[in-house]
Amino acid sequence: MIYLDPVNLTVQIPPFPGGREVLARLCRELSREAWKVADRLESAGGRHALAEGTGDEAAEEV
Repeated sequence: MIYLDPVNLTVQIPPFPGGREVLARLCRELSREAWKVADRLESAGGRHALAEGTGDEAAEEV
């Protein structure tokens, strides 16, 4: 569970065969992407570090 104010987010194992593997892949992908965001924030600084003039098209895909 992730506790956010005022919302909580729960991630559960999908209820089908191979669900554990699907969740494991999701967790690994989230981890990789979180590292990228953290690196960008630390290197760029500022309130709008992810939105202003990054020159990274991947960051602009939403």
